[in-house]
Amino acid sequence: MAIDTQDVLSPEQQTLLDALSAGLFGAPFRPAGNVNWEAVLCEADAQTVLPHIFRQVSPFLPQAVQGAWTPKYLRLLGGNLRISASHGRLHTLLTDAGIPYACLKGCVSAQYYPEPGERVMGDVDFLIDLSDRQRTHELLLAQGFVPDPQSIRHAHHWTYTQDSIEWEMHWCAPGLPTVDAEEIHGLLDGVVQRARPLCVNGIQMMGPCALHHGLILLVHTANHLTAGGIGLRHLLDWLLFESSFSEEEFLSLFAQPLKQAGLWQFARTLTALGCRYFGSPDRAYCQDTSPALTRGLLQDIFDSGNFGSKDENRMNQAKLMRNIESRRVQQGGRMGNLISLLNRRAIQHLPGLEQKRVLLPVGWAYVGVKYLRRSARGEAPKLRLTGLLDATKERQQLYAQLKLYEH
Repeated sequence: MAIDTQDVLSPEQQTLLDALSAGLFGAPFRPAGNVNWEAVLCEADAQTVLPHIFRQVSPFLPQAVQGAWTPKYLRLLGGNLRISASHGRLHTLLTDAGIPYACLKGCVSAQYYPEPGERVMGDVDFLIDLSDRQRTHELLLAQGFVPDPQSIRHAHHWTYTQDSIEWEMHWCAPGLPTVDAEEIHGLLDGVVQRARPLCVNGIQMMGPCALHHGLILLVHTANHLTAGGIGLRHLLDWLLFESSFSEEEFLSLFAQPLKQAGLWQFARTLTALGCRYFGSPDRAYCQDTSPALTRGLLQDIFDSGNFGSKDENRMNQAKLMRNIESRRVQQGGRMGNLISLLNRRAIQHLPGLEQKRVLLPVGWAYVGVKYLRRSARGEAPKLRLTGLLDATKERQQLYAQLKLYEH
């Protein structure tokens, strides 16, 4: 099912994909003789997949490049060990206190990788029932965790830090739409109650059942895709999870729920992307996915980097193209979305404008001056309106084909 990528990717990007295919799906790895290895490793780092390729490419690296990058590789592995150990501590704390929970995302996804310790993790995410929130909060405080005062006002999670590691306590699966999404909310009922014991990197923990983990992966990936953007790490989490099933098993478990949730086209596109570019198992259920769509999505991921790290304006694009409550990509004009955004920001900063909307242009000026001051201090990206609207239109047209949360 592979397709020609020469019209899409640079030689360094293609080398990165080939190395990932070899390390994760067993494909042969035969790099060209004139590879810019520094560029390959920089791209892998921006995509948060450096550990998955480092052992594959090491025999081909010039000595100076290998010496420069080995410390970074070892730091990432060491960080993963520390975060894995934190999951073990979480399990002991909550289990001893009789608090049911389920770990989310990173460490749970790692179990599907050939080398779980190479899956880069940033924090400890776990889900509890809302009724256990205060008890868990008090338990973490008693253990010396420091709460983030900003997150305490968050509607769905609180964040705590100890020894430079963040723990995020969720009582709602992250990234879910908050309106017009009864189906996906219903499918994710009972995550904690249906959690199962896992052993990842030799660490005991509780994780979601397969159905819930797959749904949470897709919701989380879709949320970040239409916000700042995703890196290859998000895509690989899905591909390795999906390929752990036979096609018949996958369809039996996921086809109907994903159609019900409005995530079926998204799942098919991600899987087709894996079949065409990464050597993941061929799947009949996604073979009719448009090659232009998978090419466009792959290029979008390369343009983004992990969480949009390669383009500081992607969050501004997201504000113009998606509804933050429904998580759907809006089909209206960009200028109309820009005015809606300015209205929301103006009312956020000057609440009295909600009742006096005729004065909203005053709020626009206030928001604009505030932004210019932050930009001058280097606290916000410089805004180039024409380029912003053009880039937003391109992403809007691409993501509309994914039909996120459409039924």
